[in-house]
Parts: sequence; C-alpha cells; structure tokens
Amino acid sequence: MHRSLWLLVLTLLCACHARAPRPAAGPAQTPLPEVFGPIGWNTTADSLRARFPEAQVTETEPRDTGWKDEDGRELRAVEVLATDAHLEPFGTVDIRVMRFEGHPPAVLVIQRSDNPQVECYPPGATQEQIDACWLRLGQERRAVYEPLAARLGARFGPGRLGHLESEAELTDEDPVDLEQSERTWELPGLDLRLALGLDPRYHATRMVRLVASRDRRYPY
Repeated sequence: MHRSLWLLVLTLLCACHARAPRPAAGPAQTPLPEVFGPIGWNTTADSLRARFPEAQVTETEPRDTGWKDEDGRELRAVEVLATDAHLEPFGTVDIRVMRFEGHPPAVLVIQRSDNPQVECYPPGATQEQIDACWLRLGQERRAVYEPLAARLGARFGPGRLGHLESEAELTDEDPVDLEQSERTWELPGLDLRLALGLDPRYHATRMVRLVASRDRRYPY
C-alpha cells in the first residue's frame, strides 16, 4: 500500500512539473557578421590605437542630444573615431564607435571614402584622364561593395534596398539607383546597413559604408 501511495504522489508531482510554464526566453541578439573583422561592441579608443597604429584616434566630449532614457536621465552622445585605418577588405577607412554616455556602444560604422573632385582633376589633366579616373574610382568602390553585399545576402537574405539619402527629393515610388542606394537588414537585436554612393554629409565624397546598430534611438 505504501508503495502504491508513493507511486501516486510521484505521478502527481511529475504531472504538475510537466504543466508548469517555462520562462519565456528573451530575444537573442544577432552576432556581428565576420565582415566587421576586429571591430566589435567592446571596441574602445585604446583598442583602436593598438590595432591600427597608423590611424589617428580621437574621442569626443559628451554632447547633448535632447533625449532621455527610460528613467528620465539625459542621453549624451559620445563618439570614438579612427581615421585612415587600414582594414581589409575595405582598404583605408574611417571607423566610428558611437554610444550614449554611460551606456555600451550603440552603433558601429566602417566607411571607405574617395573624392573624385579632388583626385581626378590634377593640373593639366586631359578629359580622357579625368574620365578614366572617375571610372577607376567607381570600379574600386564596386570591388569593395559587391563582395560585402554578397556575403551579407548569403547569410541574412536579400534585405531591403532603398534610396541613400541625397539632395534629390525621392519617394518610395521612385526606382532605386544602385549607385546611390542602401540595403538594410533588420535582424533580432541588430540592424545592418550597407550603402554605396555619395556621402549624404558632403557634396563630393563617394563611399562604401557599413553600419551596425543595436539601439535605434541613436541617430546615424
């Protein structure tokens, strides 16, 4: 009898355990793709100086953004910038690590830039030489962009192709110019953006830009 009672208790305990709800798992953050190389969420000004001795590394003073966090505290932006760093497969790049003061990094940027208006018009250059220079720079940008787009597409799918911000007043109805475009992947805990074209901040600089963002509050 004691054995039967023990089996009944054991059965009830197992049934209750089986019905107990499991705690819901939080959304997993997508790891950074390997194309970021040594650049990650733990990157600091010191680690950039150590990894890229050829680069000039600066860190900005915290600046007001006008925003507040969930607890009502002011969010102030801080940025670490490494210029003229050499990082394959990009070549010579600027690297930005951006965060809110007191918070972990929110945005990582790797950008390769060139300026045809400066590079393609040396004194005495012929039109043929100027045209060849523009063509060469465009081919070099595509040689960086296309393998990156292929690697990210193979891992995360096609993403969403859209207009890269410019002075042109474009809408979603206008066809996307691939030479002035940005492809976006919205992933769990991570947004990736790969851009090709005219840098929206300037009037002549062309770029290939890769952005990783894990905090959509941060403006970039």
